[in-house]
Amino acid sequence: MKNRRLPDKVRVVVHGPEVIDSGLAISILKLLERFGSVSAVLGGTMGRLAVIDADLEDIISINARKTPSQSVHDLQASSDVIVLLNQAKNRQTGLAFGSRVAANARITRPLIQIDSGGILLPNWLAMILDLRRSWRRIYA
Repeated sequence: MKNRRLPDKVRVVVHGPEVIDSGLAISILKLLERFGSVSAVLGGTMGRLAVIDADLEDIISINARKTPSQSVHDLQASSDVIVLLNQAKNRQTGLAFGSRVAANARITRPLIQIDSGGILLPNWLAMILDLRRSWRRIYA
């Protein structure tokens, strides 16, 4: 097996005000910093005021006005892995949203969707914490 390097350029597309207002976005971003270089952009327009209200403009870029799929597509060149962070109303709409973004973005990099809508947060946190071990096995 080839010796591949561990992904260290993590790019995050944050979608919607709910994930920002709940504090989940900043929590996930801090967790992801354990993996390496993390940068985040807002995908869509509805979360713009939430980013400003939470004083996160230095952490989540709101400069580019792009759809989530455009943001995912554009981040591929500078990433090892892309995380799509959202808080849907329920599991079904979250899965539909992620599928649509992935299809429209024409992804060529690994895309991980983290969506707390209808899913218990501790399950996601455990998955993220275990992700580093999984990446080491895959890229070893």
